[in-house]
Amino acid sequence: MLQQNAVRRLNPPFMQIKNITIIGTGNLGTRIGLQAAISGYQVIFYDITDAALEKAKSVIDKVIGQLIKAGTLTNEQKQAALPRISYTTDLKIALADCDLISESVTEELSIKEKVWKQIGDLAPTKTIFTTNTSYLLPSQLATISGRPEKFCAFHYFIRQIQLLIRCIALLCYYQFSLSNSFPNLLFLFQYYCH
Repeated sequence: MLQQNAVRRLNPPFMQIKNITIIGTGNLGTRIGLQAAISGYQVIFYDITDAALEKAKSVIDKVIGQLIKAGTLTNEQKQAALPRISYTTDLKIALADCDLISESVTEELSIKEKVWKQIGDLAPTKTIFTTNTSYLLPSQLATISGRPEKFCAFHYFIRQIQLLIRCIALLCYYQFSLSNSFPNLLFLFQYYCH
């Protein structure tokens, strides 16, 4: 019975993802956002200071240079990706039309709780919530967001300068790809089975 209920819940309506908001512009968030922009998505980077956003811009320039040097990115792809990226310190602007959030703030529970409370209050109802947490339990954050049914963990691994991204759900799993242009991004959606 539980399995049948889970399968029923794991058949969400199709959602076109166009706009991705990156919350936290450290190494993880910056690289995830860059890969999304290269893959054709509109990306807004959000952080609490202009200095953090300037650092993210420098990291992006450096990583793009590495990708071009490695032959995994062309100048044409670079020129197409950069206009898809914007930066803001205003959370309302960052969340205004986002389809998917990738949160990569400091690994401190109290900070993540505060961030997810704000995100839950401001994000559109369509938004998929993801956290990039190394050791905190995503279930600790899902309830605080106010939308545990749209919440999952989001991890990536660098292998030969390619980004491999996986989402790990907490209870029940559903796999789908965002689009053919972002083939390494797979989601395993969390749906509570009750």
